[in-house]
Amino acid sequence: MISILTSTYNSSAHIVSFLEKYSKQAMFLGESFEFIVVDDASSDNTLEVLNNSCKKFQNLKIIELSRNYGQISAIFCGFSYCKGDFVFVTDSDLEEYEDNLVRFFEEYKKDTTYDIIYGVISEKKNYSFFDSMFSNVFNSFIYLLTNRTIPKNQSWTRLIKKNVVLELLKFREIESYPAGIFSSVGFKQKKLFVKKEYKGVTSYSFYKKLKFALNIVISYSSFPLVLICLMGFVISFFSFLLILYVIYTKFFYGYFSGLAFVIIFLGLVGGLSILSLGVVGLYVSKIFNQIKNRPKYIIRNKFNFNKN
Repeated sequence: MISILTSTYNSSAHIVSFLEKYSKQAMFLGESFEFIVVDDASSDNTLEVLNNSCKKFQNLKIIELSRNYGQISAIFCGFSYCKGDFVFVTDSDLEEYEDNLVRFFEEYKKDTTYDIIYGVISEKKNYSFFDSMFSNVFNSFIYLLTNRTIPKNQSWTRLIKKNVVLELLKFREIESYPAGIFSSVGFKQKKLFVKKEYKGVTSYSFYKKLKFALNIVISYSSFPLVLICLMGFVISFFSFLLILYVIYTKFFYGYFSGLAFVIIFLGLVGGLSILSLGVVGLYVSKIFNQIKNRPKYIIRNKFNFNKN
């Protein structure tokens, strides 16, 4: 049995097409399947559309979250309710080609020793130059920060064995990076290239992307802290040189006329000190949010579970 898992947020325009296309793929494979759709507190009529679709797709199970928790929390919520021997995770926006379920399952059948088949985006169509550039720079930056342990350009789409899903549910990070968690969990993994085509609508604003990028850097790398230490060392070194310069000019010329230089240097030190405190504060806030041990999500309602 395959559990097809996705999350929705204001997805009323395309969620029915998603269900139809992936139903055809699952039937083509000849495997029994179920849909697990987690609605991340959509503000449109997505939930209504999903409930109406239960008449046509009787294997559709819907989870409504109490508020918008984000895609990562929504997917992990869905993991808890998947009953299949395999879980196929993908986005509901249909930007990735809809034959992926068949492709991923056929790739698994070539070597059944693999535990995860994950997607790597090889081509993006109809994306703006700015979005493509931001994505490439961000992925390369994360790849270097994590010492090349997290593969670049990963998509959400992946086929996962049930035993791996059970291990993933043991991860308790409140804020996390999906590619980082899938990398951390280990097991035998294989990549499969996928293509994406922008359909003109996205709920990810530039602010959300920037916030997500900052969250990943803080969560999966100590590089900012190392950078602070390096800056401290450089400033200390130049401060020592400045002391030697003051002693030299005072001893040989009887005065020191570097007041402007000192003021600029003090301004630089002050600015870097505030920046350093801000970076350390971000790490402390992460610890604070984690030790509060609040739930990653709260379920408001579940639909169509009693029929299966």
